[in-house]
Amino acid sequence: MEVIGLILIVSGISIMCMVLYRLFIQKQIQNITISEDSSKEFLKKLEIVKRNELSKHVIAIFIISIALSMMLILITSRLYKFNYKIDYLSSQNSNLKDNLEILRKQQTKIIDQIELTPYPEKGLQIKTLEWRDLFINQEKKAQHSLEMQLSQKLAPYVGLNNILAVVNTHSATLDLTIEGNAIDKNNEAIKENIDLFVVEISEISELSQINLKLNDTKSDSHQTVYSCSYTRNDKDEDFKRTSMEN
Repeated sequence: MEVIGLILIVSGISIMCMVLYRLFIQKQIQNITISEDSSKEFLKKLEIVKRNELSKHVIAIFIISIALSMMLILITSRLYKFNYKIDYLSSQNSNLKDNLEILRKQQTKIIDQIELTPYPEKGLQIKTLEWRDLFINQEKKAQHSLEMQLSQKLAPYVGLNNILAVVNTHSATLDLTIEGNAIDKNNEAIKENIDLFVVEISEISELSQINLKLNDTKSDSHQTVYSCSYTRNDKDEDFKRTSMEN
């Protein structure tokens, strides 16, 4: 494609140069003044020059016509290939969307068949995480590490859904956002596991509030199907659900 473009540019410049040269020659011939004293030999030679230049004009026009025709063919060919590539990519994109939709439906069926893992009786050993260091030093790196570990520990007990844990050291708050395609099916089981998780995390004295949100991603709007908050007034108390929205 780059070669064709280069050929078109060179051809266009050559045609312009040829046209300008022919116009220059024609102008020079027209500027020749013929006086009454001009000899017949001079007039004869001038006539021969005019005929020769006229022949060259005709040949130049012929060459330019052929060159323009070739350029038109090249441009048409390039546009055809370009349109063909666009149609091919559009077709591939459409097929990809169809395949993704099929995979999405198959994934949903698989998710619907998977039972949620019950919360372990021994808990998730949440207290082994570096909570105290995080709240004392308040380092971003330590915060991200603890949030990732917390999400990984809790992930098996929310099904094949995504979980995001965010710790706010200033307000002593833990925000949990769980979203996925199986939220509706496992809604109650997820709530039960989160309730048990909240009981265990009550051992973390640095926290005073936990916010939970369940988002259904089957639709593009990511609708929140459930949200609630757990709070306590004293670090030795257990968390209690204080607000809930379905």
